[in-house]
Amino acid sequence: MTDFSWRRKDIDWLCSAPALLHDHHCLDSAGFFSYALPDILPAACVPGRLGIYAEVLMLWLLQQHPELEAIADHLQIQENQRTLGELDFLLRWKNSELWHLELAVKWYLFVPELAAQGLNAFVGPDIKDTLAVKYQRLIEHQLPISKHPEITRWLHEHEWPEATQTMRQLIHMPGRLFYPLGSSLPTLPELNPEHHQGRWLKQSQLPLLHTHYPEAELYQLVYRHWLGGPDETGLIGRLSDHSEELLKQSQTWQRPVRLMLKTDQEHHLMVVPDTWHQRALEIHLPA
Repeated sequence: MTDFSWRRKDIDWLCSAPALLHDHHCLDSAGFFSYALPDILPAACVPGRLGIYAEVLMLWLLQQHPELEAIADHLQIQENQRTLGELDFLLRWKNSELWHLELAVKWYLFVPELAAQGLNAFVGPDIKDTLAVKYQRLIEHQLPISKHPEITRWLHEHEWPEATQTMRQLIHMPGRLFYPLGSSLPTLPELNPEHHQGRWLKQSQLPLLHTHYPEAELYQLVYRHWLGGPDETGLIGRLSDHSEELLKQSQTWQRPVRLMLKTDQEHHLMVVPDTWHQRALEIHLPA
């Protein structure tokens, strides 16, 4: 199991990364995280998945906010000894307004052949889910959790009986959408035009990187650095000096791998196995 050490750049990214989608449910991160943060971060490591690490960072960020109190996190809804769902964060502002906030940090790859399906054209690295499916679950299942009778009862017990009538429901959904290397970008009204972007390519296409970014420095992102990006331990060297080595190494990759090329700016890449594209079409292209 991976341990995630607290990094300032991960916190800065979580504060500044725009939402993937343009929707009234999405949190305006630039406006919300406008307060000063302590210089010293907690030293403890967070064991588990990247999503758990992001949730720990998010809770810490919320606890630093001068105008609100995080009154509950990971509040489970149970019925007949069965867990129906979990509310990520319940926040109380100084004016007594309550917010239900869900966090979803996501990465998706745009598959052009699926473009007619809208947000379903954005497929997860594991191929199983899509951006449309994830967002639908957030809107139809996770946000309504705060209206469940168990939450109403919990709020009554904590002397906020009217809160469920006025509670605001929001999603913080940062991440990055990757588009095929060398392709034009699609125009979808649901997408936030400011969302973070990258490019994806097959392992066999790696030699093309030298054509697109001849002078770049090459970084490989270990999984624990997928939020804020690599540090100097991820630096491999100049792409022109390591192209053949990278292509040879990629033959051992069984799952998508993230790279970053640094010129005068950062270029984020997702390298997928050569079979990934066809498998995505087989799963998500209508029969």
